[in-house]
Amino acid sequence: MAGQEPASYRYQGLEGDQVIGVLEPIEGTHWAVVVEVPTREAFAGLRRMVYLLVGTLVAAALLAGGLGLLLPRRIIRPLRLLQEGAAAVGAGQLEHVIRVRTNDELEELAEAFNTMAARLRESRAQLERWGQELEQQVEERTAELAEASERLQRRASQFQAIAEVGRTITLVGDLDQMLTQITQRISERFGFYHVGVFLLDEVGEYAVLRAANSEGGQRMLARGHRLKVGETGIVGYVTATGEPRIALDVGEDAVWFNNPDLPLTRSELALPLKVGDETIGALDVQSTEEAAFTEEDVTVLSMLADQVAIAIQNARLLAQTQQALAEVEETHRQYLRRAWREVVARRGPLVYEYARTGTPSLKETLLPEMKRAIERGEVVAMPIADGDGGGGAAAGSALAVPIKLRGQVIGVIDLQEIGDGRKWTEEEIALVRAISDQMALAAENVRLLEETERRAAWEHQVQAITSRIRRSPDLATILQTTVEELGRVLGADRALVRLKVGLQEADQEVEE
Repeated sequence: MAGQEPASYRYQGLEGDQVIGVLEPIEGTHWAVVVEVPTREAFAGLRRMVYLLVGTLVAAALLAGGLGLLLPRRIIRPLRLLQEGAAAVGAGQLEHVIRVRTNDELEELAEAFNTMAARLRESRAQLERWGQELEQQVEERTAELAEASERLQRRASQFQAIAEVGRTITLVGDLDQMLTQITQRISERFGFYHVGVFLLDEVGEYAVLRAANSEGGQRMLARGHRLKVGETGIVGYVTATGEPRIALDVGEDAVWFNNPDLPLTRSELALPLKVGDETIGALDVQSTEEAAFTEEDVTVLSMLADQVAIAIQNARLLAQTQQALAEVEETHRQYLRRAWREVVARRGPLVYEYARTGTPSLKETLLPEMKRAIERGEVVAMPIADGDGGGGAAAGSALAVPIKLRGQVIGVIDLQEIGDGRKWTEEEIALVRAISDQMALAAENVRLLEETERRAAWEHQVQAITSRIRRSPDLATILQTTVEELGRVLGADRALVRLKVGLQEADQEVEE
């Protein structure tokens, strides 16, 4: 056994029993120590351990079976309730309540879920309240914005109407036509039932309707509708006070709406037409809606009324200026007629003629076309028949162009073509007209020069006579010099001067 390692063996012992032997060699010898233990004794502890383990497993199986019966009631069912409750809360069913009564952590967890759900319900209710409040605020804000937008659109339309009225004012010169278009434009742009313009009469006693857009207003115009200032209707009030006035179809104002020509009126606004501090009329607007006018409308329409008032004043001033100009032009024409009549009277008939060889003279004849051109002040082109021209003129065509000086006819140019087929062209007529105008200006310049020279001569004579009179030493010489100079200058057969203060007093008379 020398060199053999220690080892254990299972074998049959000396007594015939199964044993487990352990061999341990003794170092330095060929001997070894053998220890034997019966198998029964060697496996006794292991056998006990197996028995204990089997018992433990059986006990564990019994315990597991008991727990299997207990868990569905104590753990799994509450967990299922928690799961279902969590799913319901997650689905939005915040009113769901988890009912777990286990007196342990699961019950606490269920209560926590219920508390959370209650808080979520409160939060949702609060959010719903906030949402309703916010929705209400949004609706109110939307309504305010819509109202503001409507007001802005209305104001934009009103200002556009004011601009259009301004354009109407600049384009139309006639006062009545301008007022009619203004009432129509205001009615169209603002949607008013009736628009009328009243102007005060010359004495300021009545406000007279001058323009209206409605059918009833036209009937009122036809019969000369007018209102007493300060007494009749809001127009009378406005024209008397110069302040705007809104009238409604209620209370004291209701009596003013009893107008058979305007039966649909339910509210009325009258605005003064003022130039400076003077009220010249009123702008009257009426609506079929109750309470149709606000203070904002008064402000905007007052701007329109001021614009209309200025336009009326400008139209009146223009009419006055045109009338004054027409009077001045008429006075000037009368002066020209008188002046040229004096020229003709001094010089005799101023008639000049050009005729081709063999054409009879018409110098002393006022031909029909010439007479017509002088009477009408217009160009006359007409055919002439045998004998029309006087002096044996043959048939042909004539052109008579008036000589006009600042609208006053002072003569006529007559052209005649003997023979058939002559038609005066526009170019020829324009040429004769241009020459006629230039000739009239040149003739007037010559007349003015001659008149200036005559006036200068008269001034010289007046100064000379005055100088001689001033050099006279006494009253008798002054009187004598005066009658002598006047008689000489004026070519009078006799000149006499008499000093007389009263009819009963003695006369002092000097005769040339």
